Amino acid sequence: MSTDVLFESQHSTMSATIGSRGVFLNGNLTLAAAINASFYALMTTVRENVTYSSSPGGLATNSYHGHTFWDVETWMWPNWNIFYPNIARSVLQYRVNRVPAAIDHAKQSGFSGTMFPWESAFTGSEVDPASGTTIEEHIQGDIAFAFYQHWMLTKDLNWLKKDGFNVIKGIAEFWVSKSVLNSDGTYSIPNIMGPDEYHGPVNDSVYCNVIAQMSLQAAYDLAPLVGQQSNATFNKIASNLIILFDETKQYHPEFEGYSGETVKQADTILLGYPLSFKMSSTVRKNDLEFYANVTDIHGPAMTWSMFSIGYKDIGLNSIAESYFWESFSNNINGDYLVWSEVIGGGGAQNFITGVGGFLQCLWAGYGGIRIHNDRLEISNPIPLPSTSSFELHGVSYLEHSFDMVVSHSTWTIKASSADDNDSPLFLQVEGGSSPVPITSTPISIKSGTSAFISAQEVQ
Repeated sequence: MSTDVLFESQHSTMSATIGSRGVFLNGNLTLAAAINASFYALMTTVRENVTYSSSPGGLATNSYHGHTFWDVETWMWPNWNIFYPNIARSVLQYRVNRVPAAIDHAKQSGFSGTMFPWESAFTGSEVDPASGTTIEEHIQGDIAFAFYQHWMLTKDLNWLKKDGFNVIKGIAEFWVSKSVLNSDGTYSIPNIMGPDEYHGPVNDSVYCNVIAQMSLQAAYDLAPLVGQQSNATFNKIASNLIILFDETKQYHPEFEGYSGETVKQADTILLGYPLSFKMSSTVRKNDLEFYANVTDIHGPAMTWSMFSIGYKDIGLNSIAESYFWESFSNNINGDYLVWSEVIGGGGAQNFITGVGGFLQCLWAGYGGIRIHNDRLEISNPIPLPSTSSFELHGVSYLEHSFDMVVSHSTWTIKASSADDNDSPLFLQVEGGSSPVPITSTPISIKSGTSAFISAQEVQ
């Protein structure tokens, strides 16, 4: 096969795979190239109906031995979920198919329920060559959170009954066996490592405890929907898990006894996004400022996108912009704009974990999109830095899809195609009088205004 034929075949296949969905912008060709290269890297690693997952380096490298980590569910997967939910479900099926191995892993480790390994490959058994990180059991919560996000985005009850709930429930059972009752009636999670791999084992990692709490609460809340009785123990532990907070400094310490040491990567700041843990803007700002000063500048690429999203969420757009540029400009290299794990081209190559964080910065940060149980929120979308406007095409919600165009004066939303005019979604604009159906006719909203989308008119 000639190189010309090979190129055309690849171009045709990728065009069909990516389609018209994704992020497009006006006024900055250099940034557009970085976005296109990032989407390409993300989309070459998995396929719809191929029930396998990815590694931090995808198919292009053997980075991290080709193993599957939290990098998938926390960093890469949310982008598939929002633009390509069928691909997202195929990736989740990788975990579903390895539940028996995860149950065995829990038993061998002295726990109950479903315990996925920190590093997984073909069989689903633990394959981490560095035993010190096998205690990064936050991956259980990361997986449960992804499954719950997919449920909220699709509301596919058949999938929930068949696959989704069993994974969430099994992970909740793991957290029950991992947690320890304290004398005051609270619960702790001991001997664990959070995303910050510079510290561990620790007790009561705030990230681990929050995502465990969410796993337990999701299992409790979803049970009636699949015809099961809610497990009161799930709710009891979720309600009484220690969530560390410093009342004097008004911020969340990373773990019990933490006193400001250097952290490797985004950890506690993930409470704000993607977890949407309830806190005031002041506390969110304090968390961001504190951890910005102690995060290793040579840590992995995806960290800085989370700072950008956080600062944009609280309206500090100039700081968000500086972190936006930092989230990719020092980690994307060469003529083909290949990602590296650390600044200057070092670490894992074709680092799709960094890609995932960067792409989330586009639609969740500047696009303001959040998935909730009863709605899709669009919070104050603004154009990407140094652009005149940007567009999100094919955003998926409840088996429909819509497009957004965000400029400096307005943002618009419309159904992606006329096919979405049947049983349309409804848009409720902040301060608006009544919801309006989203059809193929664009709806224009003043810049700085938020809205939410639901499946029915909200009065």
